[in-house]
Amino acid sequence: MNLHRGFLQHDVSDCTQGKSLLSLRQAREIFLKDVQPITGTVSLGLNEAVSRITGADIVTDVSLPRFDNSAMDGFGICDQDLSGVFPKTLQLTGRALAGHSATASCTPGSAIRILTGARVPSDIAAVIPQEQVTVVGDTILISSAPRYGANIRRQGEDTQAGSVVLPKRTIIDARHIAMLVATGFPQIQALRPLRVGVISTGDELSDDSRDLSSNGIVDVNRPMLRALLASPMFDVTDFGICRDDSDSLSRILNNAARRIDLIISSGGISGSETDCLESAVQKAGGTYEPAESGHQTWKADCEGARWHDGDRRPSG
Repeated sequence: MNLHRGFLQHDVSDCTQGKSLLSLRQAREIFLKDVQPITGTVSLGLNEAVSRITGADIVTDVSLPRFDNSAMDGFGICDQDLSGVFPKTLQLTGRALAGHSATASCTPGSAIRILTGARVPSDIAAVIPQEQVTVVGDTILISSAPRYGANIRRQGEDTQAGSVVLPKRTIIDARHIAMLVATGFPQIQALRPLRVGVISTGDELSDDSRDLSSNGIVDVNRPMLRALLASPMFDVTDFGICRDDSDSLSRILNNAARRIDLIISSGGISGSETDCLESAVQKAGGTYEPAESGHQTWKADCEGARWHDGDRRPSG
């Protein structure tokens, strides 16, 4: 557990002043100094995978598109008919529909009706959009030559077999689900959720405004933190409210650290005679650790858990 206490002995009536206060950069450096990546993984079906984090590179053995297919509704013509005199009339000899094979070959002077998504036969050199063609009975009139390969989606132009479709430690969203389905992954290996504990300290706190004493305050920070952490990538444990008692808080921290990766606390760090987080961390095995900024950091190695204090102010 890491607990920063750089401003405990300073006047913080104006929290924007004071040379000894940490900058955001310094605070981030202290917080991230001892962070270790999660290594444990679990197998998940795609219905459970949104907002989870990939545990390894996901490599496909499928090329996308899986075969050459038409990018639009139109007419396929062969290579020889891309040149010559235009306008040009071609005879319709067959068709290719999505999900079906072409009914005829394409030969010079002929064309095949082809629809979006249909497999493009190897003898078709380009697809002309239907809006650029005049149909007269069983013939078509082409006014100008298309370029070679026009409106054909080539096999593998999106993804090649053997390529990484999702790198390790990608946060999975809807785009990634589509790619995983298309490349044939019914399940993936994802990092286990980050185990986060939240706790508030203070004799004045209560969870229910209907149960307040005349000197009480409703604890809003824990509900706010739980809402901020509401994601499949987090496994949140609420340790409730601890009174201003160092021994009780120390026991909670020791218990939490055995099964929690990150503990977020609110309160108990200002440095007054009732703020007990500092002494609780000491009782849990904490020691001073000098920081490059000249401030001090509490470090308590309770099964490797990390500690962050929210100082009782609502924040993200």
